[in-house]
Amino acid sequence: MSGFRLTSCVWELTLACCFGCRYCGSAGGRARADELSTAECMDAAEQLADLGCRRVSLIGGEVFLRRDWAQIAGRLTGLGVRVDVITNGYLMSPEVLEQLKQAGVSSVAVSIDGPEDVHDAGRQAGSFKRAMEAVRALTAAGMPVSVISTLRRDCMGRLEELYRVLEGSGIGAWQLQACSPMGSAARGLDWRIDPAEVIAFVMRHRAEAPFMLGAADNVGYFTDEELRLRGADGACFQGCRAGISAIGIDSAGNVRGYVTNPHVDMPLRPDGKLDVGGAVGGEGTITVIKDLHMKEPYVGTVDLMGGEIAEDIAGYFVESEQIPTACALGVLVDRDHSVKAAGGYLIQLMPGAGEDTIAKVEGGIMAAGPVSALLDKNDDPEQLLRDVMSDFDLKILETCPVSYKCYCSRERVERALISLGRDELEQMLSEQGGCQLTCQFCDAVYDFSAEDLKGLLKNM
Repeated sequence: MSGFRLTSCVWELTLACCFGCRYCGSAGGRARADELSTAECMDAAEQLADLGCRRVSLIGGEVFLRRDWAQIAGRLTGLGVRVDVITNGYLMSPEVLEQLKQAGVSSVAVSIDGPEDVHDAGRQAGSFKRAMEAVRALTAAGMPVSVISTLRRDCMGRLEELYRVLEGSGIGAWQLQACSPMGSAARGLDWRIDPAEVIAFVMRHRAEAPFMLGAADNVGYFTDEELRLRGADGACFQGCRAGISAIGIDSAGNVRGYVTNPHVDMPLRPDGKLDVGGAVGGEGTITVIKDLHMKEPYVGTVDLMGGEIAEDIAGYFVESEQIPTACALGVLVDRDHSVKAAGGYLIQLMPGAGEDTIAKVEGGIMAAGPVSALLDKNDDPEQLLRDVMSDFDLKILETCPVSYKCYCSRERVERALISLGRDELEQMLSEQGGCQLTCQFCDAVYDFSAEDLKGLLKNM
């Protein structure tokens, strides 16, 4: 794993935005309720620098809607990290320009998705003019500027028009990227494009263009001209770098990526079992979030004991909730490295349990042996419990399939909106004409139109 090093980060400073674009991958609009504080952002900046991150792209929502954005950007640049900002350009002003300079921002990318009618239809009336004004102001101030175009079906066929608009704008680069079916774009928008058409456009103009012209990696790799476009000198796509050299951070501080090296070869433990604890390590925390149907969810966090999952879960219950707990897990791996069976048990003592009960539980656990061995004999979960609780007259009171279930609903979201108060709802209605809320647990999206908000106000 030492061969992998974090080099870049895309950091969503806020989900708040002055637009509600139909194809926003983040479904931006309103800030998250739990967005990082200024102090937490400063700490995150220091952690990124300590990890060796060399470049951070600040995105939103709209970056400039966060009041402390320049302070955060300045902290990163002060630590030797290059900072780029991606904006819709709507809030550009002389004050913002000065803040960009003072914070040491290296470049600004402005989102422009097509000629005026195409751009405004997807974003907001007048947004194209404001974006072009931002480009002109930035170039006049000597700030390196690029344009990013998010392509959907309605953009194709209009690229030549946009090229002519940008030709004399003074930008340094123009990137064409495909609209991805996520966030707002996942709901009914015809986002599909022909990658070959994009690549052909780039190849047709890139030699003559007064700026760097290229296609983002998500356009795809589908034509014979691929090597000509990407280059055969190592500049070609080498696979997604998420979790390897690049990460994403949302405005609540959640890090997006995946395990850099999921295939870990560790010597077996003396008992012949996989050394999970040795692979995971003992540095870190385990966090449990429980929705108790109160105003805020219950959150409990404890330090890892040793990296063994079952031991750490048991340790969590003992330390955080003061409940004596026994937990055992097992995975039976077949000869072809496939999972033959997996399961486990969690036993908790009720208040008032005597020493004799504790002794019988401990004796049953010891006599039953490893979970993987029990699963090898019989993969029935009831039999697993009967083997472990052999000294008890076991009664199965209830069974249910294991699945992820979120308790969000439109009714609960309505109650959350009402809790904001009449003034907040009226402001939301007048400024945005509706709202969109996303469940932080399951990503379900709830849309509320102007009529919906009026109905809530009427019933308050």
